[in-house]
Amino acid sequence: MDIISKKCTDKNSNIYTSYPFSQALIEFSGENENIKNRLDYKWEDLRNRYCEKEIDYEVRKEDEFSNFLRLFLDWNRHFFIDKKEVVDVRTISSGGPDVELIFSGGTLQKVELEHNWNNYLDHKHQNNNAFKNVWIFAEEKFDLAKILKLYEQPKKDHNDRIPDIFLCIGEDNQRHAYKINWKEKKAEEMNLKFE
Repeated sequence: MDIISKKCTDKNSNIYTSYPFSQALIEFSGENENIKNRLDYKWEDLRNRYCEKEIDYEVRKEDEFSNFLRLFLDWNRHFFIDKKEVVDVRTISSGGPDVELIFSGGTLQKVELEHNWNNYLDHKHQNNNAFKNVWIFAEEKFDLAKILKLYEQPKKDHNDRIPDIFLCIGEDNQRHAYKINWKEKKAEEMNLKFE
């Protein structure tokens, strides 16, 4: 701030004139006073001058919880998995898995939600103890060969920080849950029942 010239410079070297408050009230328009000036703007010129570029078209994915709620739960937070009753599903804080399944007996099961199976590893969850004994849901179809290819070595390296239970939508567009037997390299389908 240069007090003599009454000029103020910001960190980007833009220069502004400073005004006493009483003068500023007179100098600056309020509310609707400059509508005529705004209507006279050449919007195309402003866009070309101030907009760096238009963004490319892109498809944004819905957030993982919305997909889990819509695709897997079908908006129903009450279901049975291997005859154990899930009475509610709640989101949990960041820094760990995304949701908890709440069973009728009060026990909890953490579930990590992903768009694709490989995202779990891409996000380095296998290195974080918060993901110990977590289950995983992905929007991607279940493919045992792909799961084994992605997770077999990390399972050896990180043990219980790699999921054993995989929740998904199958090729038949139905909800499925699979428990992986890592030693036998097999997947056993778990019983799911939604009411």
